[in-house]
Amino acid sequence: MKDKYNNFVISFDDDQEFDNWYENINKSFPDIDKEIFSDICKFILRVDKSIIGRFAGDIRDLIALASSRYVTSKKMINSDVSNLAHVEIGTLFGASAILTDHIIKANSASNKFQNIMIDPLNGYYGNSSDLVTGLEVNAKTLLKNLKLFNVEGYELIQKYSTDKHAIKKIKEFSIASLFIDGDHSFSGLLKDWNNFNKEVMNGGHVIIDNVNDKNWPNINLFIDELKSKIGKQWEIIYEGSVTLVLEKKCDDILLIDTKFDLNTIHNIEKQVDQKFYKLINNEKSRINTRDQDIKKRDGQILSLEKQHSKALEKINTRDQDIKKRDGQILSLEKQHSKALERINTRDQDITKRDGQILNLDKQHAKALERINTRDQGITKRDEQILNLGKQHAKALERINTRDQDIKKRDRQILNLDKQHAKALEKINTRDQDIKKRDGQINILLIKSEKDRVLIQKLTNLLKLINKPLSLLNLKLKRTINVFLAGLK
Repeated sequence: MKDKYNNFVISFDDDQEFDNWYENINKSFPDIDKEIFSDICKFILRVDKSIIGRFAGDIRDLIALASSRYVTSKKMINSDVSNLAHVEIGTLFGASAILTDHIIKANSASNKFQNIMIDPLNGYYGNSSDLVTGLEVNAKTLLKNLKLFNVEGYELIQKYSTDKHAIKKIKEFSIASLFIDGDHSFSGLLKDWNNFNKEVMNGGHVIIDNVNDKNWPNINLFIDELKSKIGKQWEIIYEGSVTLVLEKKCDDILLIDTKFDLNTIHNIEKQVDQKFYKLINNEKSRINTRDQDIKKRDGQILSLEKQHSKALEKINTRDQDIKKRDGQILSLEKQHSKALERINTRDQDITKRDGQILNLDKQHAKALERINTRDQGITKRDEQILNLGKQHAKALERINTRDQDIKKRDRQILNLDKQHAKALEKINTRDQDIKKRDGQINILLIKSEKDRVLIQKLTNLLKLINKPLSLLNLKLKRTINVFLAGLK
């Protein structure tokens, strides 16, 4: 797995790779057991996740650095020598210094070792910002990182390693380990070696980074020169992919001399480096532009994915609604089928009712014929009653005591004629109403029955007329009263 900037490998891909590299480290640093090795790996991941910036190497180089400092700390923790220090030249964002602090604390040696950083912190090899992260390289960022990881017992010398003040300051310390990762030129490395290797204690280490790195070919020129002259004074105890660790074996000072003027070489290397970094910076600018375009595309893709996700949610919602509607439609179809069955039943009932109504219409027509016949009979009887009234009037003239009563009866008979006429008008109105259906038919049938009773009563009345005149008045009065009650 690579670091958060996809620059260096920061963890092992599997257990086999982990075990293989542990065995490789353990051969050079026997005091590093598997538990310590695992702790170093986990801490490196933790730093990579939280630091502002990055490490300056991959996990193999970082483990070699941490192992060297663990071994030298353990070796010298009980030494009577004062001012012991782990020194690094070139600190960038402080990741290696944070790792060193973790190693010192793992040995419970915070009160024994100083954590010294030498770096001007004025950019990255001629650029104000780191080419990988794009972040500015300065003391403010470094100090934030040290505070973030609670680094203690450190000292920052914000100078170049060739500065007289820096050289004088380092002479105050007894160096347990020296990590050279500053000026990557031949002359810069040679100066750092000559200025500081004599301050390294016997048994102490010098760690040189970026060996065999194709981006820094001048480092290998120095390493070749160093290997040709170290003799028995120094021993190479570890040589990894890009990291070299040497252990000091005696107090003799090893100064590497050269027939070339180091200042001239340094100026030439500096000019070449400036051109090289200008090219790198231009490429970096193009890469950053591409990265921004990629981020923009990623944002657009993410936005489209969100829109697509929302669209899928809407589609799912619509599918659920459609399923719900299908269920409702199926339910409605069942209800509609039942409704059709009920409608068919109602149609049959209506057909049956229509037949009944037709029969009632026929019966009503027959009733009307009978009513007309009865009307003619009533008219005839009215004439007969009128004649009887006249005969009765003559009888009243002969009977003085009955005169007033007979007149009263005449008026009542006249009123009965009027009421009967009105009754005929009502019957005619009923003739029209009979044409209506349902409830009106029953009313007409009742009327027809009443008319039949009336006719019967009139028939009985006619029979009474033929009886003796002495009984006529009494029965006539009763008959008329019954007649009036029937009309009501």
